[in-house]
Amino acid sequence: MLRQQLIGYLERCIERGELRIPDLELAADQLIELAGVTIHDRALFLGPQSVDKELLRKVNRSAVAMFLSCYGNGRNALAEAAE
Repeated sequence: MLRQQLIGYLERCIERGELRIPDLELAADQLIELAGVTIHDRALFLGPQSVDKELLRKVNRSAVAMFLSCYGNGRNALAEAAE
């Protein structure tokens, strides 16, 4: 369900000219993985208390930056919104 919502959001970003994504399903999966892999591993091996808000922010900012470096159109509006 959340994946489908993300795909819908990415479709709207494409329509507004904010992103260039040839495969929406793959891109959604990539963003989900980028945003979650460090968090998941830490919580799994070190316990949920090892994940704090600052780590979440750091990982998510990095995930968005990497995602936009691949699929962004060069505008900074989405990157600024991620901050």
